[in-house]
Amino acid sequence: MLQDHSSVVDESTLLEESVLLTDTTLLIVDDHPLFRQIAWEAFETHPSIQVVGEAADSDEALAAARRLHPQVVLMDLGLPGVDGIETTRRLRLEMPEINVVAISAWDDRASLIGALQAGARGYVTKNGDYSQLVRSVEAVGEGKGFLSPDVTVQMLQYLQGTIPYTTGFITAPEWLSDRDRAILRLIATGASNREIGNELFLSEHTVRTYLTDILARLALQNRVQLAIYAIKIGLA
Repeated sequence: MLQDHSSVVDESTLLEESVLLTDTTLLIVDDHPLFRQIAWEAFETHPSIQVVGEAADSDEALAAARRLHPQVVLMDLGLPGVDGIETTRRLRLEMPEINVVAISAWDDRASLIGALQAGARGYVTKNGDYSQLVRSVEAVGEGKGFLSPDVTVQMLQYLQGTIPYTTGFITAPEWLSDRDRAILRLIATGASNREIGNELFLSEHTVRTYLTDILARLALQNRVQLAIYAIKIGLA
């Protein structure tokens, strides 16, 4: 049965009104009540993310999505019965305006690629800290993608095996500074913005500024493409 968190109050009208006051509305889908509670608490104090409901299996998830119209669904891949990958596929087919962040206890390539092919815009493993959950929903709520650092290498290996290249290493552009190179080198290892900032003594905001500039100048779309580019110019 679909459960609503006690702090939100059961009245559906109050729940629907709260949707209007936030930037990103979120539905949490996981069959473990403790994880749902911890995930809910991770977002409780967030100024622009509002958890509007939770579900424990595929049927509850789809029913809740139809009723609550969340902007983002945090989807556990290990759901009983119909798994999270198939549930993501069904949800995206019926409600393509809803974005999905897949969460999993595994960091294997099959789960990662399966979730992304089903339509997920983000992937976070449960062995990471809960700040990754928050960052993933922030990113996907803003129309971006998000991969936790521990699965970035899996994606790189997959893309390197499926994207044909006609040449080997390419030459780095002259405008690429030592700081740019250092950031790209860390991106290729799967480092998060926070980890890059700690390594290079930069704030996360400064790291994001560098990445935005590098992406624009290279005409690339995301950090996975940046990581592949870093490998191609010999930085990793």
